[in-house]
Amino acid sequence: MKNIYLCQFSIINEQKFVLLPYSAGMIQAYAQSIDSINREYQFHSDIFFIPDKKKNIINQIINPHIVGFGVYIWNLDFSDSIAKEIKKKYKDCLIVYGGPQVPEDEEDFLRKRPWVDKLIHKEGEISFSNFLLNDDCNHERIRELDSLPSPYLSGIFNHYFSKYDNYVLNAILETNRGCPYKCTFCDWGGITYSKVHKFDTDRIFKELEWFSENKIEHITCTDANFGIFKERDEKIVDKIISIKEETGYPFAFNTNWAKNSNENILNIASKLKKASMLRKMGLSLQSLNLDVLTNVKRKNMELNNLTLMLKKARKKDLEVMVEMILNLPGETKETWIENYCNLLANDNIFIDSYPLTVLKNSELGKKEYIKKYNIKTVKSKTNYGGGLKSKEEIVVSTENMTKKEYHEAWLFTWFLRSMHSNGYLYFIYKFMNIEYNMSIRKFYEFIFESKNNTIEMLIDSRKDLLENNLYNDFYYNNDWIYLIEKRRNLFYEELKILLKQNFEFEYFDELIDFQNISFYNDKISYPIRKKFDYNFFNHRKEPVTLKFTHGGIGSHENFKSFLSLSRSHNWKCEVEYT
Repeated sequence: MKNIYLCQFSIINEQKFVLLPYSAGMIQAYAQSIDSINREYQFHSDIFFIPDKKKNIINQIINPHIVGFGVYIWNLDFSDSIAKEIKKKYKDCLIVYGGPQVPEDEEDFLRKRPWVDKLIHKEGEISFSNFLLNDDCNHERIRELDSLPSPYLSGIFNHYFSKYDNYVLNAILETNRGCPYKCTFCDWGGITYSKVHKFDTDRIFKELEWFSENKIEHITCTDANFGIFKERDEKIVDKIISIKEETGYPFAFNTNWAKNSNENILNIASKLKKASMLRKMGLSLQSLNLDVLTNVKRKNMELNNLTLMLKKARKKDLEVMVEMILNLPGETKETWIENYCNLLANDNIFIDSYPLTVLKNSELGKKEYIKKYNIKTVKSKTNYGGGLKSKEEIVVSTENMTKKEYHEAWLFTWFLRSMHSNGYLYFIYKFMNIEYNMSIRKFYEFIFESKNNTIEMLIDSRKDLLENNLYNDFYYNNDWIYLIEKRRNLFYEELKILLKQNFEFEYFDELIDFQNISFYNDKISYPIRKKFDYNFFNHRKEPVTLKFTHGGIGSHENFKSFLSLSRSHNWKCEVEYT
């Protein structure tokens, strides 16, 4: 029997949460459904998915005939390092790569990786089996998805839960494949095409039951546009909720919501929230600039409809996570900041902004597109944790935004996210907006340019990351929180002085106290009652006693982790009159 080993190395979050290797599992499950393959080949009992020490992984690979790697942007470098060593040790072993990081243009990719023997493009299940049978990796798109056995229901992962009991194993759910959109920055359509094909709901329901039986805590649904099939997707959510009510599992559901969301999407998300299962309700806007949207072949809902959608979400008590990408072709520093601030004026919004990464099979990565928009990129180191490191190709300038402007836009975006979305100046801004008619942009530009000692220290700490092209670290590394928490009282004292120097108001001392208590403070024992001579709820001068309550940071390991997960404004205290 010829030995086959599969590898799909996953990101490990908080040193314990990891996704089962679903894609590799799909490839194995299909291959093992073919008798002639079973007579000639045997798969190793485990798919390698934990990015362990290289030596530990390679020592488990014995006399391999084929080693297959599912390569993604986060694990390509790590996979390369393992594959290269395997080839040195077993020269006759065939190394096969598949996954999103396998480019359509093979020549340069293979030239840099002489240890790779075969590349599999797009969907891999049938192509990999064809390679085993007749050395042919080509196959048309898979239309009958239910011809592919489920790795969950096939039992491939059943023994993982006892073997990897020091990790929390979570699962991917795939209910359909394909995306009707052709965004130039995305490679989704390049991998699965634009026509959407669906898995049968009976199969999906059985997989959901398997998740519950194996105490899967979090489901990550990889559909490109969940909710696009209203009745079907709502039934799937109803099933997830009913299973949780019966068994206690799963805890949460996360997905990519349909690009142009509507009230149907809100209703589905609202059901999940009522069941305490909603990871996030997201809108993938990427930009509000019409020229940009044309350049990237994207069409969002009209701005009026967006405003209406956010109002409806607020009525359903839904926080909306909006995705934006900085430096898409056509975006300027001015349009980015203005649109970002306009979005942030909505109370029930949290904006996640991303650097523009060039994906291998996207239109953005084509030479003609790069030349058209004068796109310049750099290789940016990214640490995904758990031993996975990579260099992403990040767009740092276009014909519309210089690299200097790009850095300035990032700095102010980070400042808005940190001070407003993460709560440090949230209540102060609300007061200044009502009493002094200051817009979000005007208020935060005033603070940003104030030369406040703590603010300057924080900004300087971020500039170094930008200057070293560490864009993902810049935006997602929250170590700045430790800096500000160490001098939290001094930060607010400096802010109080700044406000008193520039505005006339008798109760700035109380405003700062209100902010410092309402925004979760781990130095305070909640609940706490405090008297104020000014009512910051109704914005009038009257004595009031308020009770502030907060449940604390719960299972989060530290304040940094708490804020990094605060898409739902969990830093707000409950405040009531007493």
